[in-house]
Amino acid sequence: MPVGFGRFLSAAILASALLIAGGVKYYTAQRGKVIRDTQRDLGSIAAFKSDQIAAWMAERNANAQVIMEDPFLQAAIREWLAEPAGKQKGPLEERLRSLAQYYQYSRVQLVDASGRTVLSLPTADEPTTVKLAAPIAQAFQTRQLVAIDLHPCDDGPHLGYVLPFFEAPPAQGPAGALVLLNDAENYLFPTLQAWPLANQTFEVLLVRQEGDHVLFLNDLRWHPDAAFNLRLPLSRTDLPAVMAIVQGRNQGEGVDYRGVPVVAGFRHIPNSSWFLVAKLDRSEALASWHQEATLILTLLLALVLGTTTLAIVLWQRQTVNQQRRVVAAQEALNESERRFRTYFDESQVGMAISTPDRAWTQVNQALADMLGYSLEELYQESWLGLTAPEDASVSLDQHQKVLDGTIDRYQLEKQFVRKDGERVHAIVSVRAIRQEDGRIECLFSQFQDITRRKSQEERLKENEERFRGYFDASPIGMGIVGPDMLWQRVNPALCEMLGYGPEELVGKGWPEVTHPEDVAADEQQFARMLAKEVDGYRLEKRFLRKDGEIVHALLSTRGVHGAEGQLLYAVKQVQDITLRKRQEEDLRASEEINRTTFEHAAVGIAYLTPDGNWLRANQRLGEILGCPEEELPGAAYQDFTHPEDRGLEASHLKALLAGETDSYRMEKRCLRQDGSPVWVLVSMSLVHDAHRAPRHLIAVVEDIGARRRAEERLSRLNGELRRSNEELQQFAYVASHDLQEPLRMVSSYTQLIQEVYGEQLDEEAHKWIHYAVDGANRMQRLIEDLLSYSRVATRGHDFERLDSHAALGQALANLQQGIQDSDALVTNSDLPEVTADPIQLVQLFQNLVGNAIKYRSEISPHVHVSAARKEGLWEFTVSDNGIGIDPKFQERVFVIFQRLHTRREYPGTGIGLAICRRIVERHGGTIWFESEPGHGTTFHFTLLANPPSPKGASDV
Repeated sequence: MPVGFGRFLSAAILASALLIAGGVKYYTAQRGKVIRDTQRDLGSIAAFKSDQIAAWMAERNANAQVIMEDPFLQAAIREWLAEPAGKQKGPLEERLRSLAQYYQYSRVQLVDASGRTVLSLPTADEPTTVKLAAPIAQAFQTRQLVAIDLHPCDDGPHLGYVLPFFEAPPAQGPAGALVLLNDAENYLFPTLQAWPLANQTFEVLLVRQEGDHVLFLNDLRWHPDAAFNLRLPLSRTDLPAVMAIVQGRNQGEGVDYRGVPVVAGFRHIPNSSWFLVAKLDRSEALASWHQEATLILTLLLALVLGTTTLAIVLWQRQTVNQQRRVVAAQEALNESERRFRTYFDESQVGMAISTPDRAWTQVNQALADMLGYSLEELYQESWLGLTAPEDASVSLDQHQKVLDGTIDRYQLEKQFVRKDGERVHAIVSVRAIRQEDGRIECLFSQFQDITRRKSQEERLKENEERFRGYFDASPIGMGIVGPDMLWQRVNPALCEMLGYGPEELVGKGWPEVTHPEDVAADEQQFARMLAKEVDGYRLEKRFLRKDGEIVHALLSTRGVHGAEGQLLYAVKQVQDITLRKRQEEDLRASEEINRTTFEHAAVGIAYLTPDGNWLRANQRLGEILGCPEEELPGAAYQDFTHPEDRGLEASHLKALLAGETDSYRMEKRCLRQDGSPVWVLVSMSLVHDAHRAPRHLIAVVEDIGARRRAEERLSRLNGELRRSNEELQQFAYVASHDLQEPLRMVSSYTQLIQEVYGEQLDEEAHKWIHYAVDGANRMQRLIEDLLSYSRVATRGHDFERLDSHAALGQALANLQQGIQDSDALVTNSDLPEVTADPIQLVQLFQNLVGNAIKYRSEISPHVHVSAARKEGLWEFTVSDNGIGIDPKFQERVFVIFQRLHTRREYPGTGIGLAICRRIVERHGGTIWFESEPGHGTTFHFTLLANPPSPKGASDV
């Protein structure tokens, strides 16, 4: 071998070795770049998909919240749960079916308070699975909406929400829950795989952690039944799913569930336990590069085996291939860019890419349409400038957190101001795209327009508030009843009308509070409304209050129907007309009373024309005039009047018709049909019409013939009685004087015998003389007291206005000696002015205070006089601390000559309190006492505050 050749060969080998070393290094570097580029692309895909899923779940959550807060749905569910076999089942199923269709729920289940499924749409053959028991219990405990995580069912994976409902106040315990389920295969999984890539091994995985395993939630390309069946341990750190859960990374390399090496990007889905993994087989990612690497190795071998010329050619070939790879990579990048641009531009959701300083670099047409700008105009604006002022601070705060690196993404609900000034409600999802050094390259944003939904929510809330305000504040009783005739809702006016509380009335059937006789009529009309024959009806009926009273009401019922015409509920307005019905009944009763009174009155009654002709007369008037009442109409009134009385009555009638008086009464003589006279009392009044013109006269004619005869006889008897009283008073006066004179003589001469013959008389004679004198004196005092008792009525003075305190003072002055002898204390409170006989009021105080001093105990007497106003009376009290009186003698002490003690114990005739009683009764009052033996006595007497003023009488 020539030396030159060896050198050349050595040089060639060295050159080849250098080329091979360089090729290996280049291969490694390019392979790493391809892997990193693929990881970045897959990470972007995972982030984009996670944002899509988060937005979809946020919308699901908002829809479920709206459904749960629907008061009418709550009432319908509570009512159905209370009576599942009731008439509410059909409307409720229809409503739930509409909700499922509108909000894209694949299954709706209604469970009771124990968690048992009582209704399922579509009908389920199996009861609620055990996996739903926990979220149902949580919803009852927290009283909040609870999300149901993705879980397996017989017909595939589902996720959804539990909406709890509670009993109406005051119970408020759990009534049941509504379970709304979405079919993941129809609504979630298509979103995962929907991506415009032509790769053969690209796949998106949805996983979550369960214990020490990672659970695969969706079916996989190479494992069709993987959902909820495939579990791999967390110790497999080479699995991308484990990397996503445990390591918290966004991208990486490893082996998938098949054991095949893959490149992956992954993200955690906000507000969930899910992780999304976008993966591609490493072999496919490196396929194009492997082809190029094989060619490179071939060329390198050719260089080793070939000549330096071939090495040069190989180098040139390598250069060409490198350029080709660059072109191919650029074309792939352009294709990826084109696909992204297509999705970006054609998306129905607003999208934008902005710089960290809030300037937009790319926006799509959907966002421009949402905000009312053209694309060119929108590029001149910043998202902060289009944000509603009240939401700017929150947006800036979240944006700053992204810039600070605290968070990579955020989602919030905010308002934008359109070009025309209108507000747009949107859910904004923002994610930061960072470079390898952590700096923010751009911000990717999605804008979901929820203005319509917000408007519907606000309109629904406004309508509900308006209806609730009108319903609750209405002065007319109002209630909502279901097709089963049970009250679902009532207002305060209806509760007050029927005497029930809201909690008592709700759930009760309206027939239960209806009068039994009116139930059939109302049920008949309600049945016609259920049969769609009428939209509503009105009728008068009677309700029964809780206390059993009857309420007359005017009932107006209007039905509210569903989309298919079925009755959902009915609104009842109940107007209380009890007062009107009572007035009508009173009017009918009054008319009947008037008719009966007119026809059967004990006096004659007649209607006359203003010119004095009979219009109508009752039977009694015909009897008085001796003429049948049916013959009187048309006859002249004055024809039945005695000629001597016609002139006087004609003047009364003239004054009545002229309006000078409203009525008149007069006694006159009427001529009966047979010509005989009869005395009558006529009461005549005039009735006017609405214009104050005379309409007719009403005459009430009373036969007073018997009364006139009785008055004449009574007048004669009164005259005889007056003469008899005068003679009796004269006799009493004369007798009292004539009796006292012999008594004085007996007493004087008996005392004279004692003085003249006293020394000649023995002790027995002196005792008899004492008895005679004492008897004469007592007889004289008795006569004087009898005269005082009789003169209370016959010798009284005129009543006059006087100070009762002065009258008491005069009485105490008369008792001065007795007060001093007994060491008595007499006090008084403020005493009023009264209208009374001044002499008798002094005598009244003197007798009561004198008795209090006389009937004293061993201690010094204390007497107190007071007075108090009670209604139309002055009540006086005279209290003492004397011996007291047994209450059983309440009446006896005021009877003349009735004594409770012997004359040796207490002197007197027993007439004093009888005189007090007669004085008080003359003044229109009463007298009584309150006492307990040994503890004093209190006498009470009353005087009229404004009594009549009788004239005093004097003895004849």
